[in-house]
Amino acid sequence: MRASGSFSTAVEDLSKKALKVIFMIKRKFHCTHNNTPLLLKLFDSCVKPVLLYGSELWGPYILNLDKRLTQGSNDDLEKTFLNFAPEKVHIRYCKYVLGATKYALNIASMAELGRYPISIFVILQSLKYWLYLYKDPLLNFSKLAYKSIEEVDCTFPCTFNKHIFKFLKLINFDHVWNNKGTMSEGKLISAVKKILQERYGNYFFSCLSGEKQNKLRTYYKLKEEYKPETYTKLNIPKQYVRQLCKLRISNHNLHIEKGRYNKTPLDQRICTHCIDNKIEDEFHFICECNLYHEEREKFYDDIVNIIPCFCNLDNFDKFKYLMNCSETDVLTRFLIYIDKCILIRHSSVGIIA
Repeated sequence: MRASGSFSTAVEDLSKKALKVIFMIKRKFHCTHNNTPLLLKLFDSCVKPVLLYGSELWGPYILNLDKRLTQGSNDDLEKTFLNFAPEKVHIRYCKYVLGATKYALNIASMAELGRYPISIFVILQSLKYWLYLYKDPLLNFSKLAYKSIEEVDCTFPCTFNKHIFKFLKLINFDHVWNNKGTMSEGKLISAVKKILQERYGNYFFSCLSGEKQNKLRTYYKLKEEYKPETYTKLNIPKQYVRQLCKLRISNHNLHIEKGRYNKTPLDQRICTHCIDNKIEDEFHFICECNLYHEEREKFYDDIVNIIPCFCNLDNFDKFKYLMNCSETDVLTRFLIYIDKCILIRHSSVGIIA
């Protein structure tokens, strides 16, 4: 803690220690197959306890809801979550698990895994600690400190209690503050968790809507629910997971994305591997480009054998179905098809130099 009473130095130190744990995990796991569920479990059981050590106390101060939300918009709570220092470690780990690069958008990387901001966990822990201090019958050091805070609440604007009060007021839970101890801890925590997750889900889809003409234009058409995607749970080669993830969240090297970095106008990001003169985006790569015509025909024939009505879909419906597929047989074949197309693309010099 700094002389000013700030916890920022402590939080930075915890983030560095958490990164060391992540590096240890990376050194120990060199599996060729997808192990996403295990990696996420390791984060929750090994990294998060280090990253959020003592967060029930310092969390409200670092989030600083009292200051940031006084005159903010309705989305400021979720923006505060994503700017939370430990959240950057969480996001970095999500990108590692998915095999995405640092250029992948943060909200999309978390959404593919169905991960909510760890700030929600911090707030819940702080609420539990607040209830513990209020209800604890023993007159120990913590209880004495809490009583002292209550006595000076009117004098100092940024006490632990004030942060808790501001948060409860923000989510329309004033009655909890006004009737301390009347609501069971379990019900309160469950209710607050549900509200925060719903709010973040709504914020995510509003951001996605705002990005529909930008980097996440394809993801906007695909993502319908905030939940882990099926392909992240399959026991398949890791490269398949990485390839599909990059196509879904636009973290690839197709011209639609490469053109963004060299400032090529959108309508000039043309596919150089066919003569159709179309923009090389994810849809063109999967369903249209003639470079992969033979592989696509074989793949479609395999899918029709499993789902006969597949041939009746138009190209966009096929694309959306495949990118969101939850049927293991179809999804496995689709991932193999993507891998073959990428190999063909890498070996092709392109029609246009």
